[in-house]
Amino acid sequence: MQHEYGGLLRRSNAFGLALKEIRAEKEVSQDKLAILAEFDRTYPSLLERGKRTPTLAMLFRLSEALNVPESEFISRTKTNLLRFILTE
Repeated sequence: MQHEYGGLLRRSNAFGLALKEIRAEKEVSQDKLAILAEFDRTYPSLLERGKRTPTLAMLFRLSEALNVPESEFISRTKTNLLRFILTE
């Protein structure tokens, strides 16, 4: 079954939640993540709040910094999107 995954804001929020979950599991602060991924200090917060969407290059940097496969971000984002859709 095909799902229509809403607008950009919903996708940004779903990705942000996935990032926050993974970062918390790895016990990495936003500041530490910014250092590890060589981001501006504010960028992880902007991602987690759905204010920014990562490029593919940024996704690879996040994956490397948190030592998780890129597919984990995609999988969790899809799960969060479905959860958002079902709770509307």
